Amino acid sequence: MIEVYFSENAFWGMLVSTIESYKKETLGLLLGYKNETGFVVQHAIGYKTSASKYRGVSVTQRAHKKIEKFFNKLPHMDIIGDFHSHPQWGNIKGNVLLSTTDILEIYPDNVYVILQINDKAKRKYWDYHQGGKVLSGTIDDYFIKVVAWVWNNQLNRPEKARIRCPYALGFVWMEEVFRKDEVA
Repeated sequence: MIEVYFSENAFWGMLVSTIESYKKETLGLLLGYKNETGFVVQHAIGYKTSASKYRGVSVTQRAHKKIEKFFNKLPHMDIIGDFHSHPQWGNIKGNVLLSTTDILEIYPDNVYVILQINDKAKRKYWDYHQGGKVLSGTIDDYFIKVVAWVWNNQLNRPEKARIRCPYALGFVWMEEVFRKDEVA
């Protein structure tokens, strides 16, 4: 089973990009390295010039080539994939499923993360689900699910990887604490 480890920086980078663009999709790059068990995602950098829509997001080849050239010159860190969000749109909830376009853009030896973002119905601590293949929880007014997809060469199709993000476990947005501080 392939594992994808997210650092605290990567976790926050994905969440900030996803929340910033909510109700539209976001897109960003995952930086880190591949090892014998899977991927170590050290940073998640959102594209600033992406064309974001309610259902879809893209970046120009020119912008991607600039970023790729820059990161290729950095030692010990590679572009190992990307992330994007699937936001709620009206009453239609976001999801972590791959679209046909998503599947066509998956390359072996990369990781692709989808972040589902919906309006929060109730507060939930961050935790793993589905045998560690889904990480979810709430922050501020949002419920977010994270799934890392990888290509399975033997099955010739994408599959969910096991997620490891120790920083996120048990985390809950402390809105009640902040509200108490405001009243005091």
